Amino acid sequence: MPRPWTFRTLSGAAALVLGFVACGVGIGVWLDRDHEIRAGLRNAENVAVLLGGQINESIRTADSALRDLQSRLSAASDTGAGETLVLDDPPAFRGLMMDRLRRLPQAFGIGLVDSSGRLLLTTVRWPTPEIDVSDREYFRELKAHDDDRLSTAIPVVARVDDGKTVILARRVNGPDRRFLGVVLIRIGTEYFESVFRPVKRLDRQILTFARADGQLFTRYPDPIDRFGAPIPADSPWHAAYAAGNGAYRSDGVFDGVPRWIVVRKLDDFPLAVSVSVPEAALLGGWWSRSLAVAAATLAFLGAAAALLSLMGRQYRRTSSSEAALSEKSTALAREHEALLAHQAALKVQNRRFDAALNNMTQGLAMFDRTGCLVVCNQRYRDIYGISLVDSAPGTPLCDVIAGSEDLRGRPDRALELTRTVRERIARGVVTTQEFALHNGRIIQVVNQPMEGGGWLSTHEDVTERRQTEEKIRRLAHNDLLTGIANRSHFLEEIEGARRRLVAEQRPFSVLMLDLDRFKPVNDTLGHAAGDTVLKEIARRLQKALRADDVFARLGGDEFAVIQSPPRDFVAGGDWDEAMHESAVVLATRIVDLVDEPFDIDGHKVTVGASIGIAMAPKDGVKVAELMKKADLALYAIKGNGRNGFAFFDPSMAAEADERHRLEVDFRAGLARGEFELYYQPIVESGTRRTVGMEALVRWNHPDQGLIAPDRFIAMAEDTGLVGTLGEWILQTACAEAATWPDDVKIAVNISPVQFRKTNLLDVIMCALVDSGLPPERLEIEITERVLLEWEAEHVSTLHQLKNLGVAVALDDFGTGYSSLSYLTAFPFDKLKIDRCFTRDLLARDGCGAIVCAIVNLGRTLDMVTVAEGVETEAQQRMLEAAGVGQMQGYLFGRPAPASGLAIAAAPPPAALPAGTGSA
Repeated sequence: MPRPWTFRTLSGAAALVLGFVACGVGIGVWLDRDHEIRAGLRNAENVAVLLGGQINESIRTADSALRDLQSRLSAASDTGAGETLVLDDPPAFRGLMMDRLRRLPQAFGIGLVDSSGRLLLTTVRWPTPEIDVSDREYFRELKAHDDDRLSTAIPVVARVDDGKTVILARRVNGPDRRFLGVVLIRIGTEYFESVFRPVKRLDRQILTFARADGQLFTRYPDPIDRFGAPIPADSPWHAAYAAGNGAYRSDGVFDGVPRWIVVRKLDDFPLAVSVSVPEAALLGGWWSRSLAVAAATLAFLGAAAALLSLMGRQYRRTSSSEAALSEKSTALAREHEALLAHQAALKVQNRRFDAALNNMTQGLAMFDRTGCLVVCNQRYRDIYGISLVDSAPGTPLCDVIAGSEDLRGRPDRALELTRTVRERIARGVVTTQEFALHNGRIIQVVNQPMEGGGWLSTHEDVTERRQTEEKIRRLAHNDLLTGIANRSHFLEEIEGARRRLVAEQRPFSVLMLDLDRFKPVNDTLGHAAGDTVLKEIARRLQKALRADDVFARLGGDEFAVIQSPPRDFVAGGDWDEAMHESAVVLATRIVDLVDEPFDIDGHKVTVGASIGIAMAPKDGVKVAELMKKADLALYAIKGNGRNGFAFFDPSMAAEADERHRLEVDFRAGLARGEFELYYQPIVESGTRRTVGMEALVRWNHPDQGLIAPDRFIAMAEDTGLVGTLGEWILQTACAEAATWPDDVKIAVNISPVQFRKTNLLDVIMCALVDSGLPPERLEIEITERVLLEWEAEHVSTLHQLKNLGVAVALDDFGTGYSSLSYLTAFPFDKLKIDRCFTRDLLARDGCGAIVCAIVNLGRTLDMVTVAEGVETEAQQRMLEAAGVGQMQGYLFGRPAPASGLAIAAAPPPAALPAGTGSA
């Protein structure tokens, strides 16, 4: 028979699949190892970038001091002084050296050596000891080479004070270029250890500072002093240094520990910083995961093998009993055919009766003139839970009723219902009655008398119908989500409170409530989580209110409360103070309840509440007036920090009028052309060449003068006028940029409202066509607000602009709620680093790490990074060392109108004077 062969084939296939599974697990484990190493190297590279930038800056500062002393010595040298250096006033020049030393915290000594190698001056000791350094490497190197080089000799033990030191030296020449001596600065090796010591981000890392030829300046931490030791010539370190930076694996040159090493060459000097991490530290997590996976795989393979063995045994048993089962199956088939024939006969006999009775959706029962049951259907039995015994033909009505689930064991109640039914039938008319069962179902009973006596009774379950009617009634007055009163019901209740105020002098307060920080809940956790928060808030606040108070949801995250007078209220008297205190107590309780955290599917969510309060009759009597004043108070508290409450004050109405006047002036200003564009330069790092201008709008108000955009942009977005203003900005900026050099771009900020309420693509295309500006010279900047309101049409618009050649930049990156997934959803051209990171770059270590992370992210995604708010040279140098491509800030130029710009496609700037650094 072929079956055994088929089973063996399947067993072999299963074994083959298990082999593939084992191979797949092995490949996955190896790929996981590679991923762990790459992640560790990225962290090490970030550390090397920051340390390299800091050390490079320190050496650059020391070199500036050397150049200053070199230039002074060369200028003061006497052509007739011979072949050595002669000082007119050694104490004065030593004082100058001491002054320079005080400005160099990384150095602990400055010295001056003449052409014969004799130490002329030193800041370490006075008078100067007789010391000869003519055998030192830096002296021989500078004496032999007159090419303005900075000597970075191998570390030595200073002869002045026996300190381990790194020497930075420059040659001093006479007017005729003859060699007069050497000026040097000593930097102790402990300085580099102090730079390395705070870095603790990587496990068991070793930080190394070395010269281009591999001579070690310092290796930290290291129990063995390797001061001046060389890196072997065959080490991959030299290839990584030659490439500028790189990474490689080492078997452990100094300590025999396998390591991964990242090499970072300093930007301005033949020196390098290395960060090495033990391979065991990088793969610690990988080893534990690999062992767990291996154990699980072996367990799985063992279980699978055991299962295959059991299946084989079971298959053999099954095969041996096939014959017996076949005979039993034949006998069962014959019995089944006989049953089918009998059922067919029964169906023919009962088809008509079953169609009339048991297919009805209503329960039906027929009783004769004596009150005995003639017939009933199954639906009737199901409705009341009556057994077949208690519903057999001929059973009296009283026994049928007593057999229902609700009345079993209650004969008195069954007799009472029987009399009621018989009395209604005796009237000779159709009667209808509804009653509820104990299980909550509502049954409608219709009794119709028949000729000759007896009656026909139909029973219909109308529970869903009545519930639907009740739901419709509730929907007219209650909020669907929270179950509390809706806006329509609230308006009815507040109108009723107004009537009671007029008729009974009953005061009341209106509290308008708006949730704070609610939108991020929807944006980050989804609308289902937001709905859960709204329902929980409604549940909490209902418990905080009295029965006479009215609590309603007006829509979205807006709620309202009508607070009734205190329980001891009596008509007459001044109740303003009591109502004020009562409103304060209620508002405080609401704020506290809303402020309590919510647990949404394991996420801790916190929101706040802002409340505006208006009191009647103090603040008004009319409904619209009270709600408007409560809204003004709510607007005031939201503008003053949120999460609190405020009572209406007449000054709030004045502020609202001021906002209205500003809106009116804004509309008029648009018509009169009172707006003007200012431009701030965007420069290229390193060269400071202007590569673009950002357009910034200003309002020349006829009465208030020049108004910055922070006073009117939010109002323009709220009213939708930002669309008209944005169109004018685009047209004006493109027209003025068309007159600039071809290598200068124009950057224009786009509001999220322009995406929602204007045809942004058509506006941009018209501006480009009218001005003649090439699309490649236009750059639009969007903020993370656009990402939070991300819609499919927004993505389509951005892609169409990209296809035209227009660049798209993400402004203020890192300060909003946007997800990094948006960076993969749309290929931005630029990431603009927010000014808050630039401002604190030197004061907070974390800002540097964030900047480096953003730069690496931009470099990986092929996006240019732009740093905003650059105001100092130190900030510029740190950002340039981190790899920022472009910069913007007051250091390069303040915003100015087009008439005040001096834009030209200028060549890179000349080298800065020594000691000033690069910007």
